[in-house]
Amino acid sequence: MRSWPLSLFCLALIAATGVFVAGADGPGDPRKPGLQLYSLRREMAKDRAAGLAEAKKMGFTEVEGGLLGPPVADVKAELAAAGLTMTSGGASYENFRDHLPEIIANAKALGVKYAMCAWIPHQGDFTAADAAKAAADFNAWGAKLAAEGITFAYHPHGYEFSPATVDAPPKMTLFDQLVRATDPKFVAFEMDVFWVTHGGADPVALLRRYPKRWVMLHLKDMRKGTPTGLFTGSAPEETNVPIGTGMIDYVSVLREAKKQGVAHYYIEDESPIPLEQIPLSLKYLAGLTL
Repeated sequence: MRSWPLSLFCLALIAATGVFVAGADGPGDPRKPGLQLYSLRREMAKDRAAGLAEAKKMGFTEVEGGLLGPPVADVKAELAAAGLTMTSGGASYENFRDHLPEIIANAKALGVKYAMCAWIPHQGDFTAADAAKAAADFNAWGAKLAAEGITFAYHPHGYEFSPATVDAPPKMTLFDQLVRATDPKFVAFEMDVFWVTHGGADPVALLRRYPKRWVMLHLKDMRKGTPTGLFTGSAPEETNVPIGTGMIDYVSVLREAKKQGVAHYYIEDESPIPLEQIPLSLKYLAGLTL
């Protein structure tokens, strides 16, 4: 996801002991995912209630949405009318910085346990200084959210996988720097498998490298032949294809995620034809043996 109003999220997960444990609210089933509402951005822009009804019609019961924007009472009523539960919600980096009390109040009103941020503002190339500042902010926001029973998480977008500074250990990326500078008690991560792959990282290796830090996954596949190892954080919408038809080894990714007890999975279809692609992705996931 990119930094759009419906698609910016954050999450973190704190166990009752104060020690971070992935999936403490129970491991999710990747064969029965939720839906990231950015997938229905065009439908939602025309009629939010109709967009939510469409999500329910496709078989979803759980969604990830936005924490700021429409009046929270309206969102709560529309979700209830559609028979949907929002389990994760997001906001922009700037809104976490400037409107954290409102984010907390809305998350509590909606019963959302995860608050996710999907983009770190930066000019030109993402740098070690950008990563260090973001880590400090994430720790501060995560601590305040945790005090209210909400978990903060960051959703990397691909540009974070550029090499770290020259004096860093071999093969260390700026994402490694970011993870190691954040407090596991206050900061978790949501993996977007497409964007991790787009940035040249291996999603299975990342799940293993940082066990218990990944608590949610965004599921979308990448058209075969799409260039990777890019640090732009953007790609043509047409490179997003139905899960199981692209170049990502989803069997291996989901087996590792399930092994680690990832709590929530969300299909996020960024293509121009989500109403055609989402049912195909659902059919593929439902037929997996993991």
